Parts: sequence; C-alpha cells; structure tokens
Amino acid sequence: MLLQAETKQIQEQLARYCRTGQDTDIKGVRQDRLSHYRRLVYNAVSNTLESAFPISEEWLSTEEWQLLVGDFFEHHDAQTPSIWKLPEEFANYIIENDYAAQLNKPALNDLLWFEWLEIEVHTMEDKFEPEGTNSNFSVKTPLSINPYYRIQQLKYPIHMIHADQAVKEEGEYFVLIYRLIESGQVRFIQLSPMHIFFIDKISNQTQSISQVLPELCSVFGIDNLESVKDHLFLFCSNMITKKILIIS
Repeated sequence: MLLQAETKQIQEQLARYCRTGQDTDIKGVRQDRLSHYRRLVYNAVSNTLESAFPISEEWLSTEEWQLLVGDFFEHHDAQTPSIWKLPEEFANYIIENDYAAQLNKPALNDLLWFEWLEIEVHTMEDKFEPEGTNSNFSVKTPLSINPYYRIQQLKYPIHMIHADQAVKEEGEYFVLIYRLIESGQVRFIQLSPMHIFFIDKISNQTQSISQVLPELCSVFGIDNLESVKDHLFLFCSNMITKKILIIS
C-alpha cells in the first residue's frame, strides 16, 4: 500500500532526526519525545552490531568502535528492512570507506567480513540433510557440495591468531566457513589453493576426483598424479564425514 505524501514526509523527517540528532519540527511529534526515539533506534542498531561483531568490538577501543557505529548510523542509508541483515551493510560500509586505513587497523576488513559470513552461513535457509557417509567412496564416486558454506580469501590470518599479530603474517589465506547439520553451529577450516580449486569444480558440476584430477594437476603444474589422487581421497573423505561434501 502506498503511503500518503504527508505520512511519507513525516517518516523521512523522523528517520533523519534519529540518525543525525539535528533539531527538527515534525508534525504530530512532541519535541520532548524526539530524543527518546533517537536513543531507542540507536540502541537497537548498536546492540545488533555488537552481537554480530563481538571480536571486532572487543579488539577496537571504545572510541574506535563508537566512531564506526556512529558514522554508519548517521550516514548510511540502510537498504534492508531486516535488522539482522544490517551487519552486512555495516561491514560493507566500513570496507568501502576505508576505515581500516583511517584507524590504522589493516586487519579490520578481514575480521568484519569473516564475522559476517559466520552469520550468513548460520542463517542460510534449510534445504536438505546430506547423509555424509563415506562408505563405498572411491576416486570415481561423483561428489557435490552441500549449500551451507562460504569460501573467503583473507589477507591476514585473523581466523587463527589475534588481529594485532595477524597483520605481521600478511599473505593469501583461504577459509571455508560451514554449518554443522545436526547442531546448526558454524565451523571453519583453512584450505589450500588446490582444495579451493577442487571444491570450485564440483560446486559447478557434480564430478569425481578422477574427473577433476587431470585439470587440477595441469593448473598447478604437478606431474605425480597418483600422489595428488591419494591426497584428494583423504581430503574428500574428511569433508564427507563433516558433511561438507556429498556423495551424489
């Protein structure tokens, strides 16, 4: 249902005041109540972000965290009507406006996005429960991947060590974040570029180790196919047990 022009204007004025705190005269709203609206809305947003980014919030100083939340609250035009999705917009806002450089916190972008992906994976819509058994599994068994995962490339190993230490270990890290079927808990594991390549291939099309192996060895310049085949067999067996890979 479309709003009347006056109603829409009042809502926009109230939203603008809640975000900026600048005095304004809003029809039908008592001036002595305005500050309470702002406080309640700000607290709702602030509490949501603190819950979504507990590691980032603890790592930053109180002043740094309040700067990020305050700037986001005042200047960002939220696109989602669901407050639980707001942390994704917050992470994007901080990354796009390069607060990592402003605060001299190089690992900030990695840390915020990693924490958001944990939420995203946890809240993915339930689709099915794979059996996750590796009985009768061989290098010729077709494999696919269950949908409850994300893969993220990181510049710093914030998934392994404190962010202050992680900046000393700049490199190329690949992390798979996935959801346990039984409990719904989110876990993550670090993968090699070879593992990422294999998962990418079977995520696009159900394939076996034997089918992917020639291209994988060609891409990575490996001559010993048997050694790689044995390695992938062990890797896939573990991933099947964790119900990340699925026997198709």
